[in-house]
Amino acid sequence: MRNCGGDKDKLRSLLDNIKNHYENVHDNRSNTSRCTIDKNYQPSRIILTDPFAKGLLQNTVRDFDVNKHPDSYTFGMSSCLVESFNNTLNIFHDKRVN
Repeated sequence: MRNCGGDKDKLRSLLDNIKNHYENVHDNRSNTSRCTIDKNYQPSRIILTDPFAKGLLQNTVRDFDVNKHPDSYTFGMSSCLVESFNNTLNIFHDKRVN
């Protein structure tokens, strides 16, 4: 999300690139990505070769809410502030309210 620059089409493109990254294809990568910066980069995950696994990964990424509604997430950097706020609400919210 931090690399899309507020562009929802670029965010979708970056999400679609996840499958390529797990196939060890790094054509459309970010300038800050480790596979770009480190000349001795070796994948730390198993490289996908099974077409069924590739399809599952691609379908899973496309089913994410971020992919379905990218305009709501283009400026999202981190969810830690929202999670912290919700946690605080859960602690101090009156549990007896129906």
